[in-house]
Amino acid sequence: MILERKEAIWQIDEINFLAPVIEKLEINTSNRGRFTLFFRILVLLIHAGLGIASNKKHGYFLKKILREMAFLLDGKTISESYIKELSMCSSDIVLSLGYTDLNDDQRKQVEQNMMKINHFSVDINARLKKVESLITYSKSIDFDRLKSEFGIFPEWVVSKYSELLLSRGIQITLNRRNSIRSLALGNDNRLVDIDKLLGEKND
Repeated sequence: MILERKEAIWQIDEINFLAPVIEKLEINTSNRGRFTLFFRILVLLIHAGLGIASNKKHGYFLKKILREMAFLLDGKTISESYIKELSMCSSDIVLSLGYTDLNDDQRKQVEQNMMKINHFSVDINARLKKVESLITYSKSIDFDRLKSEFGIFPEWVVSKYSELLLSRGIQITLNRRNSIRSLALGNDNRLVDIDKLLGEKND
């Protein structure tokens, strides 16, 4: 990003070639940048040998990535043809970094994980509808309970139901890193001043 003097990480050459494919998906415009970044992470994890999601250790980290991508789909799913297209793009991601191409098993893992994202998307959307009902008819919300029992992160609730939370007078404080470095990594869709990024100190 710095070398190419780009204002957002999804504008760099290693990522922006994905834009035409991602734009075909039924993803809210504001979510496309983060979805693209997560897809790149997914491909690189699979290339590194972490291609199976689970509830333990490294597999749980992969599962969290899949669920974050699923949330960004907002209940929608990716068609089989677009999954194939994304699978083909995965080769460009690793080759652009000078790595060897994905083998057949790894490419299959990309497709299998995209199908898991579809499943998570539908499941998370159904869970969020239950959360919406709780917000509508409850005076207070136990966000820790939502996370432990529903598997719904507070950040998702705030992102999806910010207006409803405001109308109900329900407040939640999220820990955010607002450094320009965090913004550069895609925390939101704001562009980044490269000169400020270069001048920011490591805390």
